Amino acid sequence: MLVQMGAPEISTVILLDREILGINNGSAELEASIMGGQKDGKRIKVPLNSSDKLFKETRDLNFEVVVQVLRQKVKSMKHDYSEMFALTLEFFYYSQVMDVVIHAAL
Repeated sequence: MLVQMGAPEISTVILLDREILGINNGSAELEASIMGGQKDGKRIKVPLNSSDKLFKETRDLNFEVVVQVLRQKVKSMKHDYSEMFALTLEFFYYSQVMDVVIHAAL
């Protein structure tokens, strides 16, 4: 008797190497510089649970959706950084102008 197989129930398998990623006991070891720390080569443990805002937001999403969410967050961060940099330049420019005005008045 010949049985025809239908479409597979699982179409994609993603394998994460916990040793390479540093995932152990519900936490990941990351370089401190990734988390905004100093670039001294130290590693910190980051819990992979709902206490981490990004993990809480993405934990149950499809991998493709996670990539989209992360891409959007990167765009937002770049935009915020650009605005902050522009404001810093503007402040620097006006502070230099004020120094000139103050010194001219003296």
